[in-house]
Amino acid sequence: MKPNWQERWSRWLAERSTPAFGQLVIWILLIAGLTMLVQSYEMKAGPRQGPSTVFSWLPPEILAASAPFFLFRLLLIAGTIGWVLHRGLPWTPWLTVSGFIGLWSMHIENTWAGAHIFHASAMLLVLHALWVTFYFREIQSAVRAHNFWRSALYPRWVFVAGLVYLGLFHTYAGLAKFAFSGLDWANGESLQLWAHMDGYRWSPATQLLLNSRTAAMLLQWLTLVAETGAVLAVPFRWPRILFGLLLVGFYCGVMLTFPYGFAFNLVLTALYFLPVEEWLRRRYPVDDAILPQAVVTLGTSAHRTPAA
Repeated sequence: MKPNWQERWSRWLAERSTPAFGQLVIWILLIAGLTMLVQSYEMKAGPRQGPSTVFSWLPPEILAASAPFFLFRLLLIAGTIGWVLHRGLPWTPWLTVSGFIGLWSMHIENTWAGAHIFHASAMLLVLHALWVTFYFREIQSAVRAHNFWRSALYPRWVFVAGLVYLGLFHTYAGLAKFAFSGLDWANGESLQLWAHMDGYRWSPATQLLLNSRTAAMLLQWLTLVAETGAVLAVPFRWPRILFGLLLVGFYCGVMLTFPYGFAFNLVLTALYFLPVEEWLRRRYPVDDAILPQAVVTLGTSAHRTPAA
């Protein structure tokens, strides 16, 4: 009997490849955590204007104390070391998640303005912690057998979920601009004002924006198109690459113009929207001689990735 579309979809999501792409993403996310770790955070006292994170309910004395910062740093360090060495699975990834989100949340609670430079990193960190949690027995077995890089350990659903999240993340940003400012957001004047207030004076990009409202307007419209349409490009390869190039160009432009820390958003968007996963899947195919252990947690034995 021919399987229906739900069964085909389920099998497609369960197909697996070698962990090269997933491990690359994890390394990028752990570097993001270490970057966050070494930052200096100002601790403030006084009344809060409104809820910002899940810690908003805590007393101001705790939010402005140094002890929570130290605790979350400790969790982040311990989790990162364990995750890199494949020790303490599946708990060390969640220590990393707790330290990462906790440390940044404490910072947000002690600043006058929020920044969404680590939101995508945090959510992808949660997603990859789930991957390790569901497949940690197989991962540990492959590490012990010294065939981690040749084993079928990376299920397609992890990549698809990350791609969908990044698509939604950018589309929400585009829709928010429309919702709060309408089409006037891309009038060029607002970008010129931002460049005047925050732009690098040495940057040619800043000078271009300050001297040409037409260029500023064009770049804002490209930003709206790239962000709003990002999620629509997720199911289709070539539109995804096109939107990926637009988004990477947007992030490069922002970083060349403003002191905004979107470096990890840039790298992660490039990894998911450009055909990096496809290339790594072909470059590092599954070794057919390695028989995977059954996945006890999910109760599936699917392990092969389709031929390129």
